[in-house]
Amino acid sequence: MNQREAELQSQGWTRRFVGAPPRLKEMVELYQSLGFEVHLERYAPEDLDGGCDGCRLALDLFRVVYTRPSGAGELARGRKPGSEECPANTVLKVSGF
Repeated sequence: MNQREAELQSQGWTRRFVGAPPRLKEMVELYQSLGFEVHLERYAPEDLDGGCDGCRLALDLFRVVYTRPSGAGELARGRKPGSEECPANTVLKVSGF
């Protein structure tokens, strides 16, 4: 686990999978429809094995998908989900894939 992944985990995010379009968009929409917040991270070049040097161009397409229950981020910041400072059903908008 790299430092960024540990940081995300401490904020309640769970790593789900690495994907690319068009399935990536479908899975993001599915997780959102199930009430999850979704966060995408670029696949880090340092996470590739040494024999994958030719794969680096594909890194522009692939994203690591993280999810957490809706409102979990607000709980981590000490806010009560559904309160005025944390509207219910706040979901991260994702783009760039």
